[in-house]
Amino acid sequence: MAKFAEPKKYYVHLIKSDEYSYLNITSDGGAELDNKFEFGGWQTKFTRDEVIAIDPRLVPFMEEVEDYEQNKNNRSFRLD
Repeated sequence: MAKFAEPKKYYVHLIKSDEYSYLNITSDGGAELDNKFEFGGWQTKFTRDEVIAIDPRLVPFMEEVEDYEQNKNNRSFRLD
């Protein structure tokens, strides 16, 4: 069985001392600041390429998602 690792994911945390300053992309494509928890179709975890596509100036604000959070979403694929 072959495993394909998903790319690393990052939060974009604009104000370090504020837990409500994470970039959230809303279900209709808008951008807001809120907490880092995804709900209601909002996205808070991004690949590096996604962050750059949104705005390259956000790269310094990226925080890597902890491994245990990323591993919840990893999938294994079987190649026969």
